[in-house]
Formats: sequence, C-alpha cells, structure tokens
Amino acid sequence: MDNAWQRFSQATQGTQKRAEQVVRALVRRGEVEAARSERNVEGLLFRVEQNRKAIASIVRSEIEDAVRRLGLARQSDIDRLQAKIARLEAEVRVQSTPVKASRPPAKKAAAKKAPPSKPSPPAPETTSGEDG
Repeated sequence: MDNAWQRFSQATQGTQKRAEQVVRALVRRGEVEAARSERNVEGLLFRVEQNRKAIASIVRSEIEDAVRRLGLARQSDIDRLQAKIARLEAEVRVQSTPVKASRPPAKKAAAKKAPPSKPSPPAPETTSGEDG
C-alpha cells in the first residue's frame, strides 16, 4: 500500500510542469495551436485534479470498508468514548468525595436521671421468740 501511494504521489508531483511539457510538445507537432495552449494546460490540470479526487475517493472508500470488516473503531467513535469516560470519571469523583461538615457534630444530650424514688418504709422487726 505504501509503495502504491508513493508512486501515486510521485505521479502527481510537478503535474503542472508535466502538463505544460505535454502541451508544448503538441504545439511543436502542430496538433494544437499555440494560442490555445494555455487553455489546454488548464484543461489538463483540471482533468488531473478530477482524477486525483476520484482516486482519493476510491482509496478512502476501500479503507473505510476494510476498517469496517476488521471491526476497528473510527476516530469519531474513540472521541465519543473518551468524552463519555471523562464524564463518568467526573461523576465518580463527585460521588466518592466525602462531604465535610462546616461545624463539629453535636454532642448527645446526657440522659435524664429518674427522679429519686420514695424511700421504702423500714421493714418491721421480727421477734424470734428468745428473750435475751
């Protein structure tokens, strides 16, 4: 693929010079009038540009088909997923950040003591029957 692209690139380099050479040769041979040579150069350049665009379109289409067949992600897919990951990471950071209280937590109030109960009456004295 690199070799084919390199050959295509070399073929399109210096296109205007090559087109001018072709037209000059045609003028010398009498196949084209000198007055029309400028238009012919422009016409050739236009056709070369159209052909270049057509070849680029074909190459692009073939590459897209190959990428689809291989199941590779497009740059737009990668960009969309990176944005989604960044959004989710931000949400996780927000949810995992502890909320700091602005003042210390209030102390629990002391439990109220029950009111003192009435003293129980003294137990009656018992006699055991011995006088003593």
